[in-house]
Amino acid sequence: MDFRSLLKSTQTLQNSQMPKHASSKRGGTWIWEIIALFLSCASLVALISLLARADGKPISQWTFVISFNGLVSTLAAISRASLAFTISSCIGQAKWNWFRSKKGSLVGFDRFDDASRGPWGALWLVIWLRARHWVAIGSFVTILLLAFEPFLQTVVSLTSRTLELTGNNEVTIARSEFLDHSTCQTSQYEADLYQFGCGIDLGLRLAYFNGLSNSSSGLTPFTVCDTGNCTWTPFLSMDVCSSCSDTTNNLERVVKVSYSHGERITYRTKNETIQLSNLANDTGTLSSSNWAEKQSIGWENGSSLKKDQNTLLHAFQIIRAAKTFEEGVTTWQETEVTASECALFFCANLYQVEMRNGILQEQLITSWSNRTRASYIAMTNTTDDATVQYLENTTHFDLNHTHYLYESAGVDFLRGDVEIAIPKNDRIRYGIPLDTKFGLSQNSIYSIGEVFDNDIGSDNYSGIRNRKYYGHSLSMLGYLYNSSNISATVGNIAKAMSVYIRGAYGSTHAGVSQELVVCFEVKWAYLAAPIFTIVLGILFCVACMLQTRRLGLEPWKTDLIATLAHSADWEIRDDLRNASVAGFLSTAASNIVVRLEDGKDGPELRKIV
Repeated sequence: MDFRSLLKSTQTLQNSQMPKHASSKRGGTWIWEIIALFLSCASLVALISLLARADGKPISQWTFVISFNGLVSTLAAISRASLAFTISSCIGQAKWNWFRSKKGSLVGFDRFDDASRGPWGALWLVIWLRARHWVAIGSFVTILLLAFEPFLQTVVSLTSRTLELTGNNEVTIARSEFLDHSTCQTSQYEADLYQFGCGIDLGLRLAYFNGLSNSSSGLTPFTVCDTGNCTWTPFLSMDVCSSCSDTTNNLERVVKVSYSHGERITYRTKNETIQLSNLANDTGTLSSSNWAEKQSIGWENGSSLKKDQNTLLHAFQIIRAAKTFEEGVTTWQETEVTASECALFFCANLYQVEMRNGILQEQLITSWSNRTRASYIAMTNTTDDATVQYLENTTHFDLNHTHYLYESAGVDFLRGDVEIAIPKNDRIRYGIPLDTKFGLSQNSIYSIGEVFDNDIGSDNYSGIRNRKYYGHSLSMLGYLYNSSNISATVGNIAKAMSVYIRGAYGSTHAGVSQELVVCFEVKWAYLAAPIFTIVLGILFCVACMLQTRRLGLEPWKTDLIATLAHSADWEIRDDLRNASVAGFLSTAASNIVVRLEDGKDGPELRKIV
């Protein structure tokens, strides 16, 4: 048997076995496309799981052999490539489905084929279809895949966060709950009255000067925080507080005329507890000029003290001339004069504290400064004849210390401890235990008060700065006179003394250590585009597969051999060859209307006249 006879017999056998209808199952399947879809979805799910586990975690915890970004890129590439493969196959199959279900221009076959090859062809297919058919969804997905990986890589960024450390790191801050420090010795003075002889607490006195000079030293409570980043729950502390008010409106201007010196102008309080006086035509450049005056006052002489808290420690008034007087710019009668009244008192402060990068930030939440009615009551007989006689001769003495705590004379009854009154509602609101008491002992009051008696007495600030008994630039009055904000300066004194008391005689409050670390941050919004692309792609592929089955077609997809076998009959090929020779191939393809119909050798594109 020769070769020609063998070839002819083989063709005869194939033709006899070839089905006559397109519904016959020949050739490929969708198995690889289905696997690719599952792989694409699985990669995306794995990527989302990875991102969820890494979100907010320190990058130091990532110990896998592949870098985190590398793994994200790999999963994104697998998901994108798998979906792109399936979409390409389905768009390729869509051209067969399209011409099987309807007739159309032959150029559409070319549009579908180009769309299966990449985004540029997909764009032209959308334009050709005018986005009015669901097949355009596949082209949209092909275009969206261009942004698939960039979006996924944008999802992950790095940010700095403070994380709580576990271990044995000690984190504390100084606080004082109850003060029972004493530098005093008590001795019986008269009947049931006692003399409190107290020494100077040099540390407390130094704290007072630090606050007075507005020095940053001593204004930060003692803390232990090795990492430089710590937090503490809100806590209470017994402190020294302050308040100041402008009493300029309470000043009286008194003018007296002397034949020897001329007119003298005096500014004084209405109760004449303090005054500042100069000749009317004097300037502050004279050595005898008075620039400021300060006077300690009792609770009964303060215009606002009786209305405030009843834990008063020390109070004073100050009158000062404007700087223009000292500088010689104005005479005394032209100079503006102001007055202030300040008080320092005990209080219980509630703080919220945190440390960031070694800088402590202490915020005052609220404060209480009134004592309970049952506290600081005399524990001895107050009706003894000698006692009564002493009290009658001391007009400012208040038997129950209704408005103050410290008696500057140093003579007092032995008294119970002071307890700061914190209302029950406030305790519940701020989580303060109902049985926790905040206060201080009588000895502590007199120990602290001794600093004020020693350094905050009456003072005059004048042109004679270096005279021992007339005030100088380093005295309290000197600082207050030069202060642009008396209230802030006195507040610094209270703060510095509080910090010292908390550190020297208080306890500590435990906190939590934190560390500033670089963490992964997932921007979940950027996942919307990849997820939408996957879902849209799956819907398109499933629709294309179902349509192929409904039309009874083989999944030829982008198979070139299948295209050569079924793309055009002899009439279409002749028309295209003639048009190519004549130079108008594209025009001819646009004008030729075809449809995929069954022939004796299977489906083929046939020209529709």
